[in-house]
Amino acid sequence: MGLLSNFIKNKDQKVIGVDIGSSSVKIVQLHKTSGKVYLDSYGEFSLASYVNKVVGQATSLPIEKIVAGTSSLLLDSNINTKVAGMAIPFRSSMVSLIKMPKVPEKQLNEMVPIEARKYIPSSLDEVTLDWSVIGTTEVSGVEQLKILLVAIHNNIIEKYKQISEGVKLDILFYEIEVFSAARALLNTDFSKPSIIIDMGANSTNFYVILEGNIEVSHTIGRGSQDISAAISKSSGLDIKEAEMVKRDIGLSKNNPNIKKAVEMNLEYIFAEIERLITNYQNKNSLAIDEVILSGGGSALKGLGEFVSERLSIKTRVARPFDSVIAPEFLQETLSEIGPSFSVAVGVALRGLQDN
Repeated sequence: MGLLSNFIKNKDQKVIGVDIGSSSVKIVQLHKTSGKVYLDSYGEFSLASYVNKVVGQATSLPIEKIVAGTSSLLLDSNINTKVAGMAIPFRSSMVSLIKMPKVPEKQLNEMVPIEARKYIPSSLDEVTLDWSVIGTTEVSGVEQLKILLVAIHNNIIEKYKQISEGVKLDILFYEIEVFSAARALLNTDFSKPSIIIDMGANSTNFYVILEGNIEVSHTIGRGSQDISAAISKSSGLDIKEAEMVKRDIGLSKNNPNIKKAVEMNLEYIFAEIERLITNYQNKNSLAIDEVILSGGGSALKGLGEFVSERLSIKTRVARPFDSVIAPEFLQETLSEIGPSFSVAVGVALRGLQDN
């Protein structure tokens, strides 16, 4: 997204990807040598640790505490560059796919902000608006432009600027997290539609991606902490124990009560996802090629098999670190934590690509 880019040049071929989520902050430092991308460092800190909550629970912190925690994380992770990109949560943005007449660029620059008023429930003075032409389509025999329209509230951008200034990073760009995740995860056939399901602590984001562009986006107001709460209620465990059970037992048949509690919450999420998939496939006459599970909620044991059976679509758990070269002894760890780091890896990859 052009409007959210700065003019800092990344001369040292190192970059940090920063992802400030609802429950934790993740960072990844990558560098490029001879055209190959290497992992230098990574790290995460839980926002919950600042307010005596259980790790994995959504937590809202004031800017100064986010700055303090992120500064400590950068130091503890042995980060050795100040150049970075930062992700902005999808929930803090508005993304729409619109169609416009095929006209000269100058005229389009005047028309898009006028058309944007139909899609943005705020004054244009209150948002930063960005857009790009992503292709063409025919409507009633007339060729039209497909335009990806993005709007972010100015107060959100200001918040992230304050954080980046507080931790003394030189920000190359701010990017909505879905674009970061897609960059890190979609390494197969771009000509077929794929789905990214990003399960966070308090919500689940759903995206249909085709040829690198967002075709459908939707947020469901239920996430992994709701599953933990259901496990806690059904088993009498406290939330901390329920978080561990979610990862270690989850959908296993070894404990029918826990399995039932988990499935009831997943049914709420995936009934909505199934409806969105059906609508997309009927409207576009395109079959979904694969589903990719991302976010911390993907650590739920047995989730991949559940989704594959529930949607009848091949499903894989995100492995964003497969996009970079990392030491062999870290491979098992990176595989386990990978889904949580999809956005941070994707942000860092863009920083190297932009250079």
